[in-house]
Amino acid sequence: MDHNILVIGVGGGADQTLKRLKQTNIQNIDYLTINSYSAAFPDINLGMFYSGHFIYEWPHIETWIELTIRAENDIREMILKKSPSCVIIVAGFGGFTGTGSAPVVAHIVKSLNLFSVGIITTPFRWEGKERKKRALSNISHMKKYIDSFFIIDSDSVLENIPDSYAPNFVDMFNLLDKRLCDIVKEFFSISFNNVIHWTLESLIYHIPKRSFAFYETETASNIQEVENSINNIKYEFVKNGINHESIKFMITNIHVSSLSAIKMNHIQKITSAINDSFHMSMHDLGIGIGITIDDKVGDKIRIAILIFTIALNLSSG
Repeated sequence: MDHNILVIGVGGGADQTLKRLKQTNIQNIDYLTINSYSAAFPDINLGMFYSGHFIYEWPHIETWIELTIRAENDIREMILKKSPSCVIIVAGFGGFTGTGSAPVVAHIVKSLNLFSVGIITTPFRWEGKERKKRALSNISHMKKYIDSFFIIDSDSVLENIPDSYAPNFVDMFNLLDKRLCDIVKEFFSISFNNVIHWTLESLIYHIPKRSFAFYETETASNIQEVENSINNIKYEFVKNGINHESIKFMITNIHVSSLSAIKMNHIQKITSAINDSFHMSMHDLGIGIGITIDDKVGDKIRIAILIFTIALNLSSG
């Protein structure tokens, strides 16, 4: 049976993300856009369900919640037409459309008995307390209907940029956009492009009602560089406030250009480095290694790690 992932972009903040994902031409991924801005040509235009004053004269989040509820039949029909096995809901929180509509979309997906993943970006600190408060409140609401959750904290992304690189306004949002795309692509790689151990079914089996964190190494020329990069991930792990007791399981996905490019002793060294960095045995967690054939890494190696925590607590990346 064929399986596919449906990525639903909700609000203007998700538009660029879906455009970037579409450019990758990944098979088994379908897309659905929901927005209130007609010039963006969304698949579902929430503005069409508004009767009364022009929508932007009433900038309250309840407007977008109500509009999405009115659009429920159209959204439901569009999702069913795509026949997904898994739905990833992407949105930027803090404004109105994504913040108000995404939880309603999550509720619709849940009513269709489809496995769902939420990937949400939160506002920068400089955007003000009101937007942050609105984002966190509606994240809590959305978690009631979602199976697994990932939150990209915008300030954390900014803090992780080297001092030598000073991004402008557009660059910063492109970095957030790329981060979000990388997570979706890694989820896809584990589900469909993995030559051992993982399938979409096994992933769905393991991760319901859990938050997850995503870490990746730079492409490394040798196993020593990989081990050093994994050790650096440990500091990100601690900084993001994830304690060892909260980890339910972990997926380590190795990207190589071919199976012959990875030696068995390399896999052993990678797992040992992860065990040392996270102070726990991967065997004890009951999970294994995934390997993805990735032409883009050439003769190098890249490691991606997904950490799933016990409950739907906030995770940042």
